[in-house]
Amino acid sequence: MSSINLLEQDAGRRDVGARRFQSLKLLLAEYRRAVAAEEFYDHLRCGRGVAGEGCIPRSQIARTVFERLYSPE
Repeated sequence: MSSINLLEQDAGRRDVGARRFQSLKLLLAEYRRAVAAEEFYDHLRCGRGVAGEGCIPRSQIARTVFERLYSPE
């Protein structure tokens, strides 16, 4: 019986490890998106605009970044 308990504990540890790994992957993806948003914001703030849209007014830069990178499509 003790060997079954050890196997169950080991399986539980693997599940925790897998969940932790998935959480880290999700966190890394969010970090990458935040870095991309910051770069895009700087790109727009410098007045380079967006291909096909031209120059975006300063008051609309944050909204444009959000719509491009965070809004569901």
